[in-house]
Formats: sequence, C-alpha cells, structure tokens
Amino acid sequence: MAIIHKITMDISTQVSLKKRRHILKEKKEGYEKLLSNMGYRLWISEAVWKNEGQRDCLRLSWNNDGVAPFYQNWPVYLYLEDPSGKLEEKAAVNMLLSSVLPETQLITKTVFETKDVPALLENGYTLAVGMEDPMTEKPGVRLAMDCIYQDGKNVLWKIEK
Repeated sequence: MAIIHKITMDISTQVSLKKRRHILKEKKEGYEKLLSNMGYRLWISEAVWKNEGQRDCLRLSWNNDGVAPFYQNWPVYLYLEDPSGKLEEKAAVNMLLSSVLPETQLITKTVFETKDVPALLENGYTLAVGMEDPMTEKPGVRLAMDCIYQDGKNVLWKIEK
C-alpha cells in the first residue's frame, strides 16, 4: 500500500510540475507580448518620392502600433549623407510626434533643397530619419521597424558601393 501511495504521489507531482511550467510559459509569452506593445511603437510604413516644382519631396506614412503616443514633441529630421558619411542636408519634417496616435496614420511631406535626391541615393548616399532630444540636440529614438539604427538615426535608404 505504501508503494502504491508513493507512485501516485510521484505521478501527480510530475503532472503538477509540467502543468506549472506550461502555465508559466504561457504567462511569460503574454507578459512579453504586453511589454512589446507598451508605450509608443512608431514606424514608417511607406516612403514615396514626388516632385514639388523643381524640388524633390519625400512623403512618409507614420504609424504607431503601441498603446500610447510619444508624449514629447521632439523635432524630426531627415538626414541626407554622402557616401563618406558627411551630412549633405538636414531637412526638418513638419510634424508633431505626439499626433501619431495608436492605430492611426499620419502623412508628412518634406521638401529637400538638394537637387535630385533619388539619384544621389542610387549612387551611395544615405537617407535616415531621426528624432532629436532637445537637451542633447542629437537623435535618439529607435523606430519599431526593421532598419539600420546608427548614431540615433533610423536608416531609410542605403546602398553599399
């Protein structure tokens, strides 16, 4: 009788441990999913070049998959750099980051002073976007999208030569 009792205890303990591990795994997955969407999750879904008179204009579609806006209205810039990394142009994007609300889309248009930007990009120039911290005057927000993130800038276009 004592042997049967011991075997029953061992089996129920094992089932209980397996069940507990499963529950912990499920909760951990849910916890990680919740954390991945906390706060803001800004990203750009589309970038389209258009001509505005004699100048190039970049139209960006901004999205927020998070549950809150970016609360600070940090200035947003597009950085055009030559193949050596030298800044060619820093163009201000006319937007309020706090207006990119969850589950909405915001369209911005930015006109460049530099001529024929798309051709420059085909020839090794880099185009990046950054949100600058007013205290440091340096970009420092990583977008929630698959792109190179370097020196606080999110690279939208780069062709290695």
